[in-house]
Amino acid sequence: METKAKETPLEKRKFSLVLEKFLLNYSLYAVLAVIIVVFGCLNSNFLTVNNILNNFDKYAYLLVCACGTTIVLCGGGFDLSTGGTLAALTVLGAEVMTYTQNILLAIVVTVIGGALIGAVNGFLIVKFNLVAFLETIAMGYVVRGLAQYYTQSITISGLPSRFTGFAWNRFLGVPMLIWVGLIVFGVMVYVLHHTGYGRKIFAVGGNHVAANIMGINDKKVSVSIYALAGALCGIGAVMAMAKSGVARATTGANLQMYCTAVAVIGGTSLKGGHGNLFGTLVGVAIYSLIISGLNAMGIDAFWQEIMTGAIIIVAAMIDSYKTRNNA
Repeated sequence: METKAKETPLEKRKFSLVLEKFLLNYSLYAVLAVIIVVFGCLNSNFLTVNNILNNFDKYAYLLVCACGTTIVLCGGGFDLSTGGTLAALTVLGAEVMTYTQNILLAIVVTVIGGALIGAVNGFLIVKFNLVAFLETIAMGYVVRGLAQYYTQSITISGLPSRFTGFAWNRFLGVPMLIWVGLIVFGVMVYVLHHTGYGRKIFAVGGNHVAANIMGINDKKVSVSIYALAGALCGIGAVMAMAKSGVARATTGANLQMYCTAVAVIGGTSLKGGHGNLFGTLVGVAIYSLIISGLNAMGIDAFWQEIMTGAIIIVAAMIDSYKTRNNA
């Protein structure tokens, strides 16, 4: 009679490590599925196509801005100026648009303005060896404050109907802003994951000294990722203006935290050198579905803030654990 070979302690340990790594890296998709099932059971309208499209339409600009945050994190940086930058850029874009009635010019100015703010962030951090999260927080306050001073906290309206109407149109049944978000997302996926520039970003984020030895100009790459994040914030500002039809210096409160949250939820490391834009896309989906579900249930807004903070804490804990264990 044959006896079954017992599993050795080493084999058990290897199996548990493989299972642990799988759960850490792919549990995100299980969480998304659970959220869909739970809120779908609680609200019969939650899983309707129209509700899902409207929900993602509302957060399409968040996906674009979060792509920028993800790229900065992958490059070993940290950007908490996103909210203030978006607010300032909506004011800038709205002023150019209402004054000139030239939509294309306003869009170009807004995106370039974002790139310049981002480049200044990167330059100050690299040149003076500043702590990234402190410098970018300060920059967010500066540009938002300038926008508030310029507008005297008055809402700018009167944007051309051709511009605002675009945000409410659909193509193949899908809102135009979702298409814009997905196109930008697709371009950034290609840039980050399929180009030499993207490989340089990961190299600098992983170890800037080693990157220098490899012949990569880490300072140049660092400045460029902040400029790219600023440009993406400019696109997000255009999307936010088109959707709301107005511009306010108070727009984008806590946007930087939402962008960081969805990036980390998606598996991007706070320590640099590791990240995945597809994970960020799922992170945006998880966040938007949670907020949509809570709104549908009539949950107070402060609970939504608590939920966002809790998500960031859990994601940061997972990131720290994965880093220690090289998951």
